[in-house]
Amino acid sequence: MRKQLKISKTLIHKILFNSILCCLLLTSACYENIEGCLELEATNFDVSADKACENCCQFPKLRLNILHRIKDPVRDTFYNFPLNAKVNPDVPPFFYVNDLRYYLSDIQLIRSDGSLLSVEDEIRVTQFNSNGDSTSVIIPNNFALINRRTPTTTSIGTLRAKGNFTGLQFKLGIPAEINQSEPSSFPSNHPLAYRDSTMYFSRDSGYVFYRIQLFRDTSAVMPVLLKTGTNAQLRQIIVNFPFELKVGFNTILTLRVDYGEWFKQIELETDTPNDMIAKIVEGLVQSFELISVDYSLQ
Repeated sequence: MRKQLKISKTLIHKILFNSILCCLLLTSACYENIEGCLELEATNFDVSADKACENCCQFPKLRLNILHRIKDPVRDTFYNFPLNAKVNPDVPPFFYVNDLRYYLSDIQLIRSDGSLLSVEDEIRVTQFNSNGDSTSVIIPNNFALINRRTPTTTSIGTLRAKGNFTGLQFKLGIPAEINQSEPSSFPSNHPLAYRDSTMYFSRDSGYVFYRIQLFRDTSAVMPVLLKTGTNAQLRQIIVNFPFELKVGFNTILTLRVDYGEWFKQIELETDTPNDMIAKIVEGLVQSFELISVDYSLQ
């Protein structure tokens, strides 16, 4: 009797073991790996994935958000900078701006140790020398064309980094080594492409750094067109604002531009266009302020 009981128990153990083994084998055979991005630096990193996807990872971007403002020095308040409306309605003579656009270039973040960080993107373009000979070169791809008429947020490029930073620096205008680039060698959606003929002089003179069209008063019929693109008028802007880069997130830097600094020295009734340009260039350096840093996965 005891021997039969022992045999029965052994048989039961074998049956259970084989059943469990079959279940495990069947489960393993039916399981499909979850494919997704396994790069920790990516904005679409998938913690549930166990198989790396092919070229699906999306890496963080550096974006600039521009707030077009003008400051009321009496009320110490910033207001929206309008187009085709009185710029300083409380302080005659009145004037209004019909068009305003300008280039930002060489956009870099300033680390806590003073070193600089740029986006990873590069681009191959055609450049001309003083003899008219062309050459193909690779340049950093960190440009923005700011246009008051278009949306204020622009993507600069891929930025995979972390750490603490003290601010941002960039140039208003195009550096001399880039200014002789051929616009047609850029992709059609690039800021330096020949999609906006008003922002390019010629092969000899290069790009227009900024272009402003204004009316001296509300009754004026003909606008005053201000545009410049000489290396002497290239200006580097440094804005201080401590922030941290977070791994796996897009970084959005919000810059507030006080156009009152551009125009406050101008004598509308007497200044020539060249006088206005000189005064605008003098005032624009202190007109930029980095006011916030935000993060997103989209």
